[in-house]
Amino acid sequence: MEKQADSTFSIRDFFYLLFLYKGRIFFFFFVTLLSVVIGQFMIVDSYEAKAKILIKMGRETIPLSSLPSSQQQVVSAAGLRKEDIKSEIEIIQNQFIIERVVSRLGIKTLFPDDEEPESAFGRIKYKVKFFLTDIIDNVKQVLYELNLKQKLSDFESTVITVQSALQVKQVESTDVIEISVMWFYPELANKIVDAIIDEYMKHHAEIHQVSGSYEFFQEQVELIGARLAKSEAKLNKLKTEHNIISLDNQIELLLHQLSILKGEYKETLSNIAQTEASIAELKKQIDSLTENITPNMEEVMKEAETQLFEHNVNIKALYSKKREQEKQIGNYELELEKLNSLQLTVHQLERDIKNDEDNYNLYLMKLEEMRITSELDKERIINVRLISPAVASNIPAGPRKMLVIGLGLAIALIFSLALVFLLDFMDHSIKNADDISKYTALPVLATITEQKKAFKKRNRNKIRINEIGRLKNNLSALMSRKKHFALMVCSSKRYEGNTSIAINLARELAYTFSDRVLLIDANMYNPLLHDYFKTEAPVGLLQILQKKSTIAAGIKRAEYPNLYFISSGNNKGRIIEPIKDLAFKSLLYKLKTTFKFIVIDAPPVSQYSDSLVMAPLADGVLVITRAHYTKRETLQKTEEQLKIVNANILGIVLNMKKHTIPKFLYNML
Repeated sequence: MEKQADSTFSIRDFFYLLFLYKGRIFFFFFVTLLSVVIGQFMIVDSYEAKAKILIKMGRETIPLSSLPSSQQQVVSAAGLRKEDIKSEIEIIQNQFIIERVVSRLGIKTLFPDDEEPESAFGRIKYKVKFFLTDIIDNVKQVLYELNLKQKLSDFESTVITVQSALQVKQVESTDVIEISVMWFYPELANKIVDAIIDEYMKHHAEIHQVSGSYEFFQEQVELIGARLAKSEAKLNKLKTEHNIISLDNQIELLLHQLSILKGEYKETLSNIAQTEASIAELKKQIDSLTENITPNMEEVMKEAETQLFEHNVNIKALYSKKREQEKQIGNYELELEKLNSLQLTVHQLERDIKNDEDNYNLYLMKLEEMRITSELDKERIINVRLISPAVASNIPAGPRKMLVIGLGLAIALIFSLALVFLLDFMDHSIKNADDISKYTALPVLATITEQKKAFKKRNRNKIRINEIGRLKNNLSALMSRKKHFALMVCSSKRYEGNTSIAINLARELAYTFSDRVLLIDANMYNPLLHDYFKTEAPVGLLQILQKKSTIAAGIKRAEYPNLYFISSGNNKGRIIEPIKDLAFKSLLYKLKTTFKFIVIDAPPVSQYSDSLVMAPLADGVLVITRAHYTKRETLQKTEEQLKIVNANILGIVLNMKKHTIPKFLYNML
């Protein structure tokens, strides 16, 4: 049961969580920042090469009318429009230009084989880069196999890489275009920029060609149109020959059929295994009947032989079915391989058709523009000038390592703080008394702080006297109603500290009331009292309940005044039996005649049934919950189980409560 509680989150709560998870936060922050730093030094440096070209006023920038030649007028222009500059930028960035550059320079030139450096750090970078590249290639291969990523050729990948490295922009308020390329080697960056400018100028001249332009563009339209028709015919022929309607659907259908067939194949293998097992069992049965044949067993013998014959027939049929399924699977896999190969071919043809369509439309448009320009052919003007050749700096232009490290520092800090709230959200353990009040209907009788210093066996249960005293005071009002009081101390699971609290509470009761107090170790599964009091445990609760020893023989005097205890007893080599309610009830009745208070150290409720047997027999039950250890669902289940057996639950003690905030900071908040 969850009750409404104050959900206000204060700055003190934030610092509490911050210091609680400080180890994980520091680790996460350090690993994140270290990863960013190492990543920056592992990334290959990039060098930028820049060049500038001037777009001058030329014949191709003078708008021409499409009127008949008798009405044509040459119009002078005062300057370039923004649209003209943008058009030139688009031409430079066009994939057609980049493909020419890649073909011209070659893939091997653009991506030369790296030689292993001589320096130690350089060799580390080289090996890490090689390792990461291998991992990326393997991941890509998996994506290709799963059809989650389209496989590109080396040429296509290089074109895309060069396009991403290219940046073309207009210098503000001028007719100058700046072309820059970021590449791994400065000399290669220069070559790429030079090649781009050279190919652009060639293509620019081809597009804006004046002399014989109409014939040229008409020839290009016919040539590209013929190439386009040829590619389309080739694609249609390929689809017709292989009966291709929708390759993706065909592949998906074939994969579905293959999956079904493999499922049937597995089922066949399972049937074969079951049938062979049945045959072996029948043979074993027949052999047994043959050795001990009697007249009455002849019918059984015949029945077994009949079943054996039927199974032999079935096994032959199953093996035949298995061979046929294996053959079908092989055929399906060959067909799937064929379709995948066809898919690559079709995609390549479709890309070729798309490029040809774009070029066809472009030349068709230019053909119409150049229809009436023959008059200007005599005064042809080249309007592109290189004003700043490609120059690459020997200083890396990227990545900006200090900036990235600074951003990594900020990101690590933000994510580390976010980790605080994530860990708190995912943590379902009981953290404080408010959580107990929120998730249970039980009162919190005391909070015991965690002891930071490790204790030896003798001193590990010495908990702060004032906290145990507060618990004793809260219990006194509840226990004073009876002349003799049996208190069971239990927990939801192990390692919650109920034994330590039981011992210290018993000592405090004996000291305060100056009356006889008995401490019983009822945890047969993990007994600790005999270790604490440094005694042997040949006779204890186990022997008393089994009536193998008297009560007087099991009671031992502790070194503290008025304090006595009964250990669990020697259970080595024996199977521990659960405590019987009648035997334990009788024992409590007898002990109450001698002792005013009886404190019972019980086993965990969620793991053993003994606590649920003893709980209704005790006058009260004290539940121990360890902070940041016990899940709230576990505590709720413990409360529910104790209430089912009608136990008198006095309340809960929150044990090992952590004070994470330093005292000086806590006082300031």
